[in-house]
Amino acid sequence: MDILDKQIFSTIVYYDTLEYPLTLLETWKYLMRHLEEKNGEKKISLGKIFERLNSKEANFFLENYQGFYFLKGRNNLVAQRIAREKISQRKIQLVKKLVSKLKFSPFVRMIAITGRVAMKNSTPKSDLDLMVVIELGKIFERLNSKEANFFLENYQGFYFLKGRNNLVAQRIAREKISQRKIQLVKKLVSKLKFSPFVRMIAITGRVAMKNSTPKSDLDLMVVIEKGKIFTGRFFFTVLVHLLGKRRYGKKIRNRACLNYFITNDSLEVIYKDIFSSSEYFFILPIFGKKTFQKFYEKNRWIEKYRTHYYFFQVLESLWITDSFFSRYFKKTAEFFFGFDWLEKKMKNIQMQKIKKNPKTYQKGSAVIANEKMLVFLPQPQGPKIYELYEKNKKRLNIS
Repeated sequence: MDILDKQIFSTIVYYDTLEYPLTLLETWKYLMRHLEEKNGEKKISLGKIFERLNSKEANFFLENYQGFYFLKGRNNLVAQRIAREKISQRKIQLVKKLVSKLKFSPFVRMIAITGRVAMKNSTPKSDLDLMVVIELGKIFERLNSKEANFFLENYQGFYFLKGRNNLVAQRIAREKISQRKIQLVKKLVSKLKFSPFVRMIAITGRVAMKNSTPKSDLDLMVVIEKGKIFTGRFFFTVLVHLLGKRRYGKKIRNRACLNYFITNDSLEVIYKDIFSSSEYFFILPIFGKKTFQKFYEKNRWIEKYRTHYYFFQVLESLWITDSFFSRYFKKTAEFFFGFDWLEKKMKNIQMQKIKKNPKTYQKGSAVIANEKMLVFLPQPQGPKIYELYEKNKKRLNIS
């Protein structure tokens, strides 16, 4: 076996590990170098590759079918590759639609597909790997300017106010904690997707920002079918409680905080301020992709506060989708519990309970209860954070 044989067979073997049979042209195109190959050797022709692929030596461990070459006994890879190519073409079209929006993002100079989709070897569950080239020169220049050095420091790629370097280790630790909590939410949502009238579930707050502590709860935004918010909230809350994941009393850690329900015809956030712009910039949807796309469009007001607010593609590995069984179960439940009289009954019961709750009238609380939204924020963080933000800006003379 000479050097060329080793190059050819090494190439086939490598791509076999990726479950990717090669055509003659691809074997030539992706031909791997060999350690014994001398620099400056002349280019190898397609004819030579064909000759070696069909030689007696190759027949010992290679087969070919429909123009694809692969290791013996791996002929199943041909049908798999053809199927995966079709899947990948559809994913490429999804990326094109996404990039038609991402092209408006400042400083972006190139967006490219990489990974399985680029190789046209993706499965239905594959995510969309993107390489993004960003021109951050101006931002970098300003962050490292003399003016910035008066009140900024940086460490391990993080920038922060002087004397706050402890935040770097804290952020790294909190990100790890948040990732574990996101996995908890995924497990929970895989059951909550059976809840009738639910159209979207998203993580908000500290966990979405990946800034949670071990004691943090799980803030959820739940979107319910219009006209069914009280019925939908009832079933959702009961299911979370039965699963032992509802936050109440002193049971806070890793419990779902059910304080934000809206309908799918009322997706625009009512509080439009700097705090809300950050809260919903970081929102992490887990269930209800189509509804989330509508939510994004309804909240373009965030661009007023955030220069680079744009629709982002949530990793496919994070999305929980409806199964045939969950769709059937939900459709059946919505048929049996979709009566207007039941919604009115639920409304009366829940509104009475809300009115009797002393937190509804607590000073500084933000409680909205109507047929479009059920929002309960007895101690909203927005005003406190805004006050501290303005205080720091004034101290640093950057008002």
